[in-house]
Amino acid sequence: MRSGFRASRRFVRRLRKDVFSIRAAVLAFPFWDGLARLQVSETTLGRVFQRGIAPRIWRIVADAARRPETRTPLWPFIYAYGYGIHLQKGSTFIQVGASQGQDTERISTAVGPEGLILAIEPVPENYARLIERIEDRALSNVRPRHIGASDRAGKVRFLLGGPKQHVAVPGGETISWTTGSKEEFLDPDLREEFLEVDTLDSILGGHSFGEGHVHAMLETNGSELDVLHGMEKTLEAVDDIVVAGAAVLKDGQPVVDAMIRFLEQRGFDTHCMGEERAADRHDRLVGIRRR
Repeated sequence: MRSGFRASRRFVRRLRKDVFSIRAAVLAFPFWDGLARLQVSETTLGRVFQRGIAPRIWRIVADAARRPETRTPLWPFIYAYGYGIHLQKGSTFIQVGASQGQDTERISTAVGPEGLILAIEPVPENYARLIERIEDRALSNVRPRHIGASDRAGKVRFLLGGPKQHVAVPGGETISWTTGSKEEFLDPDLREEFLEVDTLDSILGGHSFGEGHVHAMLETNGSELDVLHGMEKTLEAVDDIVVAGAAVLKDGQPVVDAMIRFLEQRGFDTHCMGEERAADRHDRLVGIRRR
């Protein structure tokens, strides 16, 4: 009797997850540039897009979908569709590279008032905007930290540009992406500044993660591998992690293999998003803890 009851509960959980995944794919598709990729593909459908029939329609849908009032409530579906990870109410979310808080606000809605976001941002201008957003939107479940995450404590050279264009260069390495040097992606008027950093283990040293799911996202424009090396203890509590910079080169060498090894040695199954678009510097590495 009990075994039948447990089997029924497992079936219901699987069914709910399947339904959520289908909804995620339908609702989030416009946000992920899914159809836009077809414009450069060699499929029959791709050729239709290349002739300019569908892009005009797609542009209208995509523009509407990217409005904040549409995007924020659908963020859990966007995240599930993009990474295969279900953001649950009451979860803890470690956001390294919170920038000015656009995604922080969406994550705040996704995990609910019972959840928690640890938002880490080192760049002064970004951090000021992040605090403004937290106060203006009354994001009571966000705990900001004004510091950078790395594999060491101290000051690290940053190249500062637009809101999403800051690059940490911890050891004086040359940072580039698979399509070329950073100058192709960043403002020509970058300025150099030394900012305070520490390991994520030290930054979050006094935090207790509790019983809920713990998600993490590292988006630091090239220094993600350094952040991983500084979060050994934190990683023990993490259930899944999304790491940007899968297409980053350091001194001409790709870092993605090192990131994969690091995560898999610590109990994560990994996969890369957009492997068919290896030249896209926005590719992500996803790690989900083995059960």
